[in-house]
Amino acid sequence: MPFFLRHSSNNFPLTGNIPLVCGGVGGSGKCYTYDSTTDSWVGKGSLPKPVGWAGASWHKTLGLIMTGGYYHHSKLSDELVSTPDGENFRKSIKLPYGVGQHCQVLVDAWTLMVFGTGNRAYQIDLRSGKSTTLPTMPGHAQHIACGLGRKKNGSKVAVVTGVGRNNEGTYLFDLQTKKWKIGTKINDLTSPKVP
Repeated sequence: MPFFLRHSSNNFPLTGNIPLVCGGVGGSGKCYTYDSTTDSWVGKGSLPKPVGWAGASWHKTLGLIMTGGYYHHSKLSDELVSTPDGENFRKSIKLPYGVGQHCQVLVDAWTLMVFGTGNRAYQIDLRSGKSTTLPTMPGHAQHIACGLGRKKNGSKVAVVTGVGRNNEGTYLFDLQTKKWKIGTKINDLTSPKVP
């Protein structure tokens, strides 16, 4: 990579399965693509606002969707931006509040759910830009990851907590009932036992 890029908004596939990486702490807010056949990074455009610790998802129409993140080392962004190629950015959507060290997941073609920055949660309609507050998570957490699980008896979002108070490991949000449940605890992976 042309320079060290910590906490960027991750590599998501473009056409031809070429990853796209944007932002990162200490970076200039630039976007890069990586070509594994030539082992090279290619600079693209720049984010409207350079951020790190932003949430990221890949959308089949909008491309890379990024929410929030930190800029100027301590300010939380309250914007959603998207880019299909790392060069052309679509008009941003104003978020209800600034978020960082959070996660996001597409639960259907046009609904994005955002979790974290404390215990807050909301969803965004990507067509209208309207946001709706969801019930708060059971505990506060940051540096989290989330994903969608679909089953015949209903879909749930699993939010795996990283750092935070009342860290219970996994929170499960039921998309039908809009209720939270505390899931199975995860072993502390930050200090593994050495034999």
